[in-house]
Amino acid sequence: MNSLMKSAIPPSFTMASPRPGSKAACLSGDVSPECIGFYKVPLDDAIAKYIDTPEHLAKYAPDLNWVPMTEYPKSYKAAKEELVELQAKLNTVAPMVQKGDFTEAGMQILAIVPRVTVAGRVILRVLQNDSELSMRAMRTENAHLELLASLGAADIVIGQALGGRLGSTTMSQIQILDNLRNAEQEFKELMKAISENYEG
Repeated sequence: MNSLMKSAIPPSFTMASPRPGSKAACLSGDVSPECIGFYKVPLDDAIAKYIDTPEHLAKYAPDLNWVPMTEYPKSYKAAKEELVELQAKLNTVAPMVQKGDFTEAGMQILAIVPRVTVAGRVILRVLQNDSELSMRAMRTENAHLELLASLGAADIVIGQALGGRLGSTTMSQIQILDNLRNAEQEFKELMKAISENYEG
């Protein structure tokens, strides 16, 4: 295992029983089906210099597929607008699962997570810089973390379903849909926490 992966993967993470053709880990933003349910290198400024170009990634983590760095929204308003779009996009995932299209559902989650991450961070930075909005900032931060945890759980469960570890298709659908309902609810909580009238 390369040095970048050693530093990025937490000790509690296990990569047992990979699906055929799957990867042990992927960069955030890689929406390849092989990445569904597996560890994502976090969006972290401390490791950005190792993965910002194909050349850097090839030097430090040649086993990973390079994808462009996830760009941050340019403003609070743009971040909030993107979160609205992402919430609508998340609501399209459950119908995919109901049809049994776990791969498409997983790829959609892979695309949503990094965008929710950066949009939420932009919102938080603005709120945290306004002393009058400290309580709203705290509520927003908690909701953002809960949402990301729920989306991560959905990603893992979909990966388990694709690997045949959840039993029948029906049993897989039940478990995935339960996780998606949690994520949808957490997204509602995040949007409630963000001030409707505040534009940064």
